[in-house]
Amino acid sequence: KDDQREQWPTLLLHFDQALVPLMEAISRLESPIGEESLPPPTLDQPVTPPDPESIGPLLRQLARLLSTSSGEALDTFELLKERMSETPPEISLLVQAMERDLDQFDFDRARTSLHLLASRIGVEMPPPEPVAPHG
Repeated sequence: KDDQREQWPTLLLHFDQALVPLMEAISRLESPIGEESLPPPTLDQPVTPPDPESIGPLLRQLARLLSTSSGEALDTFELLKERMSETPPEISLLVQAMERDLDQFDFDRARTSLHLLASRIGVEMPPPEPVAPHG
């Protein structure tokens, strides 16, 4: 298991690189009828990449809360979302994906989204805990 754990950062990086074009394609899809869609970012909107130094502790705290399926993860995510409100589109898409995961109480999937987000921002994260099989 330790050998597999050492491969996770590399596998996550490859997954992250494969996910970006998919997330960009998804963002171009029309939203279902009745749902509001966000307007595409324009050049005059402020877009600031998140600072890894300031956002890193919040990401790591959220990872700890998600690993225990703590309800506090939702509050911590809201803080994260506020701090990431004016970020580049690829970062916003990952934040939106994590929000969908949390809305569905899919903490395991939210952890995956969180690690992809951290990788994209350049925040060092401890490897994710293995997911226990259900059943």
